[in-house]
Amino acid sequence: MATSSRTIFISRDLIPSSPLYSLPGVDRVIGESLLSFSPVSFDSIPESDWIFFYSQQGVHHLVSQQPNALTDRRLAAFGPKTGAALRGKGLTVSFTGDGTAEHTAKSFSLVGRNERVLFARARHSRMSLQKLLAHQMEIDDLIVYDNEPKTSIDLPHCDMLIFTSPLNAKTYFTHYQQHANQGIFAIGKTTQKALEDLGLSNVQIPEEPTEDALANLLIKYFDN
Repeated sequence: MATSSRTIFISRDLIPSSPLYSLPGVDRVIGESLLSFSPVSFDSIPESDWIFFYSQQGVHHLVSQQPNALTDRRLAAFGPKTGAALRGKGLTVSFTGDGTAEHTAKSFSLVGRNERVLFARARHSRMSLQKLLAHQMEIDDLIVYDNEPKTSIDLPHCDMLIFTSPLNAKTYFTHYQQHANQGIFAIGKTTQKALEDLGLSNVQIPEEPTEDALANLLIKYFDN
């Protein structure tokens, strides 16, 4: 691959300090979710010992509707960014996973076994944790937001594509085909499998689902 004019697409909005903006030999980074988000109304939150949040969007949409309903329950986050979103609302986080379904489920089973856990999720969530934990605790869920694919997408050709969720991956390849020599990356194993189910091969994933780990993986990819 040429070492100039590299363009990277990642299917999430990026903050200005993202390490992806500092990658050597990259001219442009496009950070844009291919999904639109909207709140789903609910009147009350079911009783539970825990509320488990998959995403920052889940935090935003639950807290915005029920800002005072979380103080009497333990709160759990799928990954560090979701945990940070909860703490940013002034809430105490009792458990934070690493952002991978298998590792997070194994760790959470040690603290939540035989308890009642409510998952705050998107309408189109794959419910990966519920499936892994269903026989170890009482599971309930609450849909707090809708995540719909955008119907209009206009992206330039990109040398590397990074997908942060299965639905983002499916949405992209509804509109575009993979080009020759285009690198395909997934934030984790669930999204990697979704891409493979779409017929893509050689999908690479970082050692952990963080932008720092993605940046390190891309540097190695550039050197090959």
